[in-house]
Amino acid sequence: MGKFNIEKVIRKIENLPQLPKHERPALLLAILSDEDVLQWIFNPPENDPDVVTQENKLYEAFCDSDILKALNKINDEYEDGDLSRTAANVLRTIATLCKNNIAELINDLGKDRKNGKIGKNVYDVEVEKLEKHFKRAKKVEKELIPKIIAAKVSGVSKDTGVPKSIVSYVLTHTPGPKFITKKTLDYYVNITLTYLYDVIEKSPNELYDVFPKKASRRWTTFFGEIFGNNNIEDIAMIVLLEGIKRKKSGCSSTLENCWNSLTVWALDNLEGSEDNTRDQMLEIYVKRLINMFTGNSLDLRVDLLKIPADRYPKLSKSIDKFRDQIKPIMTGKNK
Repeated sequence: MGKFNIEKVIRKIENLPQLPKHERPALLLAILSDEDVLQWIFNPPENDPDVVTQENKLYEAFCDSDILKALNKINDEYEDGDLSRTAANVLRTIATLCKNNIAELINDLGKDRKNGKIGKNVYDVEVEKLEKHFKRAKKVEKELIPKIIAAKVSGVSKDTGVPKSIVSYVLTHTPGPKFITKKTLDYYVNITLTYLYDVIEKSPNELYDVFPKKASRRWTTFFGEIFGNNNIEDIAMIVLLEGIKRKKSGCSSTLENCWNSLTVWALDNLEGSEDNTRDQMLEIYVKRLINMFTGNSLDLRVDLLKIPADRYPKLSKSIDKFRDQIKPIMTGKNK
């Protein structure tokens, strides 16, 4: 199989307006379902000086008026399963860029009108075109994307008890598991937790029963559905490496419960892992601790050296193997 060439994909998108209108939606569906395309978008080639330019060209092509018209056609005829949640992430970026670009163009037209560079008739005509373009982008955002993720949102919410609004946000800001790498997992988990904490603090009373103190079991299902079951141990480690400052002092009891349930979940998960997996995770944990806190103040969710050995006998045994490496970090003697 030949090497994937994103330039060919960009040219296909740029040439799409030349095709008969009825053929355009099918081509777009094919492009947005192509795993090579999606892999390039979410994991572009490293050390390639052309990547940024190619990304800009790709999204510029996607923001064309005829492309949005074709996407609206897909929306009108959408059938469950036509596109993946990963494609929905791409569409969210497209819709956001289009709306921002259009708003900027309308603002520039307003300045030109005010400065006498264009007349009222020209201004009105151009703004009307741009407003139609804006509505098409908004339709992608408000109608097509929700249709794509609807079944997944319902399933995850039902299985975990996490509100659909939270699940929806997370699914449209994280691609499917096969497009998440060990390098990008930290980034996507951080997006998820940051949003979760923000939402809880904005509506602590409404969400109090959603995130009780003993909600730790649900996190395995939630994180497994979002990031893949093969990443659960890594996510537990990411949770344990979270800084305590993420949970502001004086936070609501709802956020406190959520925070504590995540801590318990992470510790329980590592306790229940295979010995080799647990040791590997702790080795990575120590390396990250060194990178994060050498010369810096300690800011951790939990001190692993102080976890109760009677509750976490296996995890404590694994921690003992790294005690001499962890202790200087926790006591600040590694500075």
